[in-house]
Amino acid sequence: MRRFLALPLLPLIVILVACTGSGVAVQTTPTPSPPRSDAAIYYEFEDGVSDADRRIVPEATEDSRRYFAEQLGRDLKLDITVETTLEDGEGFVGTSFGRRATLMTGSTGWPGGDGGNARRIKGNIIAHEIFHNFQSDLIYTDDALPSDSPRWIVEGSAEYAAARYESDRFDRNWNDMVRNYERSAREPLPRLDDNTLRTYRFYAKSFLGVNTLMQDRPLSDLGDYFDKTGYMDWEDAFFETFGESPEAFVDRFESSRG
Repeated sequence: MRRFLALPLLPLIVILVACTGSGVAVQTTPTPSPPRSDAAIYYEFEDGVSDADRRIVPEATEDSRRYFAEQLGRDLKLDITVETTLEDGEGFVGTSFGRRATLMTGSTGWPGGDGGNARRIKGNIIAHEIFHNFQSDLIYTDDALPSDSPRWIVEGSAEYAAARYESDRFDRNWNDMVRNYERSAREPLPRLDDNTLRTYRFYAKSFLGVNTLMQDRPLSDLGDYFDKTGYMDWEDAFFETFGESPEAFVDRFESSRG
């Protein structure tokens, strides 16, 4: 699970929020008291990582954890480690799986400094990777089966969740963010269920797919879906959560894009 950003689309990095046709506002009402577990987040920094990133990474990580705990109604169950490196991810700015997230600050998509725009972009990148940790946390329980969810919903939901975080925390207009994703995902592109692509345009289309899927649903529905994939087939979890088969949804989504 990797986060891809292309240099020409830096303004989109934190704006990649999905919505196919509708630009309706999204409900993000937090619970009065977010759940909090005993799970710890550990931080590792490669020598040479800037002082700004040594401050921003823990701040944004803890804040996105709080946000997702509020929205999902559940916190991380197991410890995770966030590693910040000087690596150039060759287009990717982060990767996350299981109990570890890695941020690659040598990538062109990772901005320097600690100004407002830099904090916003870094916050979005970090939130994307932390949501992957929540996905893994929901899926892999003691008696869980590995989830084989398709890439579009795994990456698209991380993009979607990070965009929701950015919209709420940085007072970004959701409709503007959606339009940026739409510009990035102009057709022609392969179908949403083509599981072979890893380009920024396909990530944007995946985001749009998840936004269409969610419409005015709470973020906790995505949490419910990933939780169910820990003990049932992903297609069954999809139908039980969203009320239609993944094939029917993808056909509906592709038809809406002409």
